Formats: sequence, structure tokens, C-alpha cells
Amino acid sequence: MLKTIIEAILSHKKEHVQTFLSNRRLPFSFTKRRLFSELTKGLEEGKFVETDLIDLLDDIEEFGNQHIYLYNCNPEYLKALRNPTYIQTKLEENSLADLLNNKYRIFIPDNVELSQVIHDSKILKFKWVERRIWKMPLEERIEDDKYIETYQMNTTRGVTTFRIDLITGNAELMIQRLPTGTQYQKIKDDYLHKLSNIMEIYSFQPTGLLRVIRFIEGSEEVDKRQINFETISGGKVAFKSRSRGADFTDDTTLYSARTALGQNVSGSLGNFYWKPNEVLARSIHTHIYPRDDRVAIFGQCVEREVNYVLSRIRYFASRQS
Repeated sequence: MLKTIIEAILSHKKEHVQTFLSNRRLPFSFTKRRLFSELTKGLEEGKFVETDLIDLLDDIEEFGNQHIYLYNCNPEYLKALRNPTYIQTKLEENSLADLLNNKYRIFIPDNVELSQVIHDSKILKFKWVERRIWKMPLEERIEDDKYIETYQMNTTRGVTTFRIDLITGNAELMIQRLPTGTQYQKIKDDYLHKLSNIMEIYSFQPTGLLRVIRFIEGSEEVDKRQINFETISGGKVAFKSRSRGADFTDDTTLYSARTALGQNVSGSLGNFYWKPNEVLARSIHTHIYPRDDRVAIFGQCVEREVNYVLSRIRYFASRQS
């Protein structure tokens, strides 16, 4: 198990492990192979324990590489959620009171586990950990009169978070990116059902993204890698730049074609790179899927980056009304 935890940590950027070791005044300037040895050695020598590594993995996976659904909480219910007694009571009713402002440290559970509930004056957050299993094709062969397919079964960790800003009422369901497939709608419904046992989930209004792509397109805040459009009669057209991070409107032919298309279209996919500014030190890559009001953020991020991008998407969504 410890080997698997270390491998999961080292599947991310090594800077996280280097900081972890440096904070404990241990050697850290190594390749990933050497870092694996240093983590193993640190465990054996008692420099840290397994739960420290799980905390590290939790921190790494908290933000980025997520598919996100945006919501806003009803102001009246938001008042109830600010009340510590209300939250305590709802958790007690579901035998979850021991998780309040506490943490159940688990790597890969057999079943979906609520691992943490955070509640203070600013935020209410629920965090689940689950086991994800998927198969990878290895071999296809014909043997006698049988057609045989062989698969490699893989197991990984999945993290899902629902957080509510108790000041603004903004909320997000944040689903760690799936290893394969796009069944985010089903996963969303499953977790909203889990939440409905704890809170009045109908008090959360989804943030619609139906026309948000066109508003973002008209801003100067993103590089437009790709936008897919649909016409009123159902026709489809896509504009895509020559490379990642490049804006398709830099191509004069594509720019002219987009201008000729006009505004009587709706966006079905927005592939954007949010430009560095006073908040973002680097570009942040996102996809927006208006059909199911979903935002995808790619790459490991820190909280500040995710919060900023979501705040801008919320702003453009507010212009739809």
C-alpha cells in the first residue's frame, strides 16, 4: 500500500515532494526515482508516517484536473448553513458528526467515503474519496472458434468536493478528472443525492453556461484555442488554432470566417487559456461545456487560480440574464 501511495504522489509534479521533504529538513533535490527512495527511507526511519503522505496527496489533488458544476445557494438557506448548530445537527442525524472539522485519512477505500467536513464562518466543504477501476485493452486474438480480448485492470483514487462560500453563496461540485470516459453527469447526480441526505440540495440553483462562451470569446481575458458553434438550424462549425495556447483569431483566415459567421450561433465547446494577469502567474487551461453547464480545469492548480477562473466564468454567466 505504501508503495502505491508514493507512486500516486510521484505521478504529480515532483516539486510537491521536494517541498514536503524540504519542510522536514530532508534532502530533496533529486529525480523522481531518487525521491521514491527518499520517501521510502523517511517512512522506515520514522521521519514521517503514512497519514502524512495521504495529507500530501490530498493537498496536491485539491485543485486542478477537475470537472466542475457551479451553483448558487438560496439566501435564506445560506443563513441556516452559517449556523454551526444546524450543521452539527444534520451531521449527527447522518452519523457523521465525528468528521466535522476533522479528517478521515484514507487512500483508496473499498466504497465511497466522506473523508472530511469543514465548517467555519467562511466555508462549508464536504470531501469524498473513492476507488476508481477502469480497464485498458492489452490483446485481441482468435483461438479456435473463440475471439478473446485481454484487459489490464487499473485502480486509482478519485476525489470529489462540494464547497459553499458562506459569504457569497457560491458553491461548486468539483469532480476529479476521470481516467477514462465522460460520465460526469451521472457522477454529479450521485453526489447531489448523497448531499440531499445532509442538506436541502434543492436550495442550490445551477449556474447556466448556455451563452457564456460568446461573452468570454468577446473578452480579452483568454486565448481561444478552439470554439465549436452551432447554428439555429443545427449546423456545426469549429474554429481551432494551430497549436496549444495560440488564439485561433491570430489566423487571419479563421478570423475572417468567424466574423462572417456573426452572432446568430451558440457555443457548444469553449477551449480557453486564461491569460496571466495580476492574479494568475501563468495560463490556466479550461474547457466549457454549455450543454451540461460543466467547466473543466486542466493541470494541477492552487486554490487562488481555480477561484479566480471560476469567478470570471460566473461573471460572464451573470451577463446572460
